[in-house]
Amino acid sequence: MAMRFVIALASLLTALAATGCTDACRSYCDKSNACTSGFPDSCDGLCVQEEDDASHTGCQSQYSGYASCRNNAPDVCTDHPQTRCSVEVTALEQCVNAYCAAHPSETALCSRPLP
Repeated sequence: MAMRFVIALASLLTALAATGCTDACRSYCDKSNACTSGFPDSCDGLCVQEEDDASHTGCQSQYSGYASCRNNAPDVCTDHPQTRCSVEVTALEQCVNAYCAAHPSETALCSRPLP
């Protein structure tokens, strides 16, 4: 179930990127890309995908809460948002899982990891 959530959240994030990149997502991504141990992401593509997925699944509110919490990390290079933002992660996971359960044909979206 956790993997399905991660996959669906990633999909959600990918879809959100197509509609534009929110400040919270872009800020966190830019900060993460500056970390020496990170793997640079295309922030525009990543955020658009996340935001499109949230919109498509109807989980915009849950994604927004998670993105805001994630962005408030004191140090993104050592942050573990899945732990620090566990309430927000759980809300987003439940929303995406409910969508995927109701839309089993959405294999591409529901197979992507959550952010």
